[in-house]
Amino acid sequence: MPDRAASTGNGTVALRAIESGRGTRALIADPLAALLAGEEGLRWAQSLTVGQRELMLDLIAVRTRFIDEVCTGFAHASRPRRQILILGAGYDTRAYRLPALAESAVFEADYPSVLGHKAARLREAGNVPLCRKHRHVAIDLEQQPLRGPLLAAGFDPATPSLWVLEGVTGYLPEECCARLFTQMRELSAPGSAAVVTFVGASGRAYGPDAPVSERHIFCTDSGQLLLNRAGWDAVQLPISDVAVRYQRASRLRVYDYWLAQAVTRP
Repeated sequence: MPDRAASTGNGTVALRAIESGRGTRALIADPLAALLAGEEGLRWAQSLTVGQRELMLDLIAVRTRFIDEVCTGFAHASRPRRQILILGAGYDTRAYRLPALAESAVFEADYPSVLGHKAARLREAGNVPLCRKHRHVAIDLEQQPLRGPLLAAGFDPATPSLWVLEGVTGYLPEECCARLFTQMRELSAPGSAAVVTFVGASGRAYGPDAPVSERHIFCTDSGQLLLNRAGWDAVQLPISDVAVRYQRASRLRVYDYWLAQAVTRP
């Protein structure tokens, strides 16, 4: 999975860079995306057909904006000093670009090669996290339990946590996703939450002709059921419904992709 995950992350950050450059039309502002994408990522984005690129830009823009708002809302909740855990973080830059996370601890979990590459690029360019505490957690999500690496990095199971799995579940076997959701719940204090994306059952994420669609190994229209079985209270929305909020629904109207939110049960 490492090569597949790294190449997908490179393409995703390239699309964030293009979207961020759209000025007043942009749904997101990620000033670090172009740096992390590099020439390779941007060349890949430009190699797509216009139709593919516009569809994928809308998907990434809507998905990123939605999760940005979930992270901001969680960080601003009444109880201070919360934790945000980004599993399969790839080239995520929220710790560096969301001022709302200033009082939060952010843990980014991924393969050491991916985290190391990102850290080196950001460090060389003089970028520092905005959050109270920032930790990289080297882990293979498919093979290793969460508890040990997270505790070693300073994670506090008694503090409310937000778990973010953005563009991750499609690259893991279903049983691995189910196991992750259970481990997340076991490590979550009252008041914790999760936001998770799922590739729809058709497996056509990013469009029927996009090569990246072929890399998905777990596709479902019922991801919230896996979360519920793991002890979460979860609901999910098709990305088209979320896109309406941001006036980006035209290309995503019949798109097969889901955004799920979950909270700990009382």
